[in-house]
Amino acid sequence: MHRAALSWACLLALAAAPALAEGPRQVVCTITVNSADERDAFRRFLPAEQFDFVELVEPGRPDWLASSCRRGVQCDVLLVSGHFAGSEFYSSRPETRETLKVDEIERVQCSGSCGVFAKLKEVYLFGCDSLKPEPAKLATGDAEPNRNLMRRLFPGVPVIYGFSSLAPYGRVAGPMLERFFEAGGAAEIGSGVPSDRLLKLFGPSSMTAASGEQADPMCRFHDERIDAGQKLSWLAAGLAGDVPSAGMAFERMEKFMAGLSAEDRAAPPFAAVRESLAKDAGARDSYLSLVRATADPALRVRMAALARDIGWLDEDAHRMELARTIHDVVAADAIDFGEVDLICALNKDDALANELQRFNVVTLAPARAARAAAGACMGDAAARAKALAALASADEGDVRMAQAFLRHRPITDAAELRDVAAGVARMKASAAQVRAIETLARQHVSDAQVLDGLAILYSGARSVEVQRALAEVFLRSDLGAIDARALAERLKRDRLRDDALIDTVITRLNPS
Repeated sequence: MHRAALSWACLLALAAAPALAEGPRQVVCTITVNSADERDAFRRFLPAEQFDFVELVEPGRPDWLASSCRRGVQCDVLLVSGHFAGSEFYSSRPETRETLKVDEIERVQCSGSCGVFAKLKEVYLFGCDSLKPEPAKLATGDAEPNRNLMRRLFPGVPVIYGFSSLAPYGRVAGPMLERFFEAGGAAEIGSGVPSDRLLKLFGPSSMTAASGEQADPMCRFHDERIDAGQKLSWLAAGLAGDVPSAGMAFERMEKFMAGLSAEDRAAPPFAAVRESLAKDAGARDSYLSLVRATADPALRVRMAALARDIGWLDEDAHRMELARTIHDVVAADAIDFGEVDLICALNKDDALANELQRFNVVTLAPARAARAAAGACMGDAAARAKALAALASADEGDVRMAQAFLRHRPITDAAELRDVAAGVARMKASAAQVRAIETLARQHVSDAQVLDGLAILYSGARSVEVQRALAEVFLRSDLGAIDARALAERLKRDRLRDDALIDTVITRLNPS
């Protein structure tokens, strides 16, 4: 070829090269808390002369994101791989402890001193529901939709890719990205312009794109340059809003108050705002109305605790609020295992006895096992008797209710334990009987009469599950009152089949 023609060919080739090659090198930051397939596909296909890769996660180091800030890392492109649960990206592998928490992103974005995400052009979120537009349902109202959350977390970012529902597993997403890059997709990375090619390829897997908000009003709650008193004032104003916004404000206020140090609370600006807030009767009444309208009793208890922390409830009023919660749950007959467990925990050692009496809760008739179990945890002797009888019920649901209250109020009377054990022994072999026996195991039996009766039940059992449950009773019991060697021989002789748990009990009873 003529030299002039060759020169013109070279010039034309340079002119046809992607514009990206002429620009500065770009930094692709990866946060890999689950699959590495997506990261590896980006790394294989993006030209090394144009892109540098930085993995931000440092295994074993909990402050890895803050470490990136201190190292002065600045990302042009961010690739996050992890399951998303609304508050964090996490791994399905139990050996992986690192997660990317939403709170940590907010702290980094709002600190004013970290530029790790300040130059972002694109964010790739390979996690289910990461850009889901519908809000999650909470007892206090609708939560912030994930799409809005991500737009707020990455303000000003031109393109945020994510998934509106299920995202593909990494082993599927990796080959899909390879097809994208093989079709020329590398030229579109770091451009800050949505890729129609990528969205079309991943569209059937619910991939979508959004852009970051221009300003993040929530940043002020994480900005370390703003004192805690000012933040408390802003958060309290949110609690006085409509139900959905107040519900989200509660979550943020609860987290904020829990994160305060003793020094933060003692600071004059914070103490002054808290004192003023505590005296605001209108704000208090509005918030307590929201508390009492909340359907979830566990959440209602948390909200009452926040009212106490703010100063809207003193200790006496807080106990009354807890008693009111119990009253409303029992009166509505909206009781299941979780409600029984909550009521028992709240009234531990009869801490709310006086308040419950004032609300007349205990006298509510225990018409079924759940209400009987709740009444037992409120100190009602008649309700306790009905709840104990429910342990020998043929209905496994009733047995669960008795199990719930006995976790908090175990059997300490020998005669009572004998009656209960005899009732359990008379049950037909079933899932209900297995659960009842498992409940007895948590009573740490030491009564010889009860243990002898359960040993006889073991020999006559025709269910391996029943025998295993009884073996757990013996494993957890004080066996000083019986002949351990004879029990070991019985367990070995009468077992229906070899079983590791039963073998463990035999060895414990008779080490020789």
